[in-house]
Amino acid sequence: MNLTSSEIARLIQSDAPTYARYFDRRFRQLKSTWKPPYGPFGNMELLDYYYRIEFQARGSPHVHMLVWIKDAPIYTPEPDDEVDVCKFIDSIISCKIYDAEEDTLMG
Repeated sequence: MNLTSSEIARLIQSDAPTYARYFDRRFRQLKSTWKPPYGPFGNMELLDYYYRIEFQARGSPHVHMLVWIKDAPIYTPEPDDEVDVCKFIDSIISCKIYDAEEDTLMG
């Protein structure tokens, strides 16, 4: 089902409480996948997190989040720290678009 953004906005606005419950359920399900070793942070332990759910003008919710990861490097304005932090970020962030035929874990 391919809906336009205006059709999606109309559906959200027509039953906002149901959509808010649906979004909450999806977000809780996403949070349940954060446990190592198969979570988005690999074997790194997630110590804590803080998030805030906001609603855009059209009613669509989104999340702003901070996470604290065990043994993550602490950034200071020193050149060596910048390199360590960049390596750490590169180890957990990927820009690859997965192909279900190539990657059996994702497919």
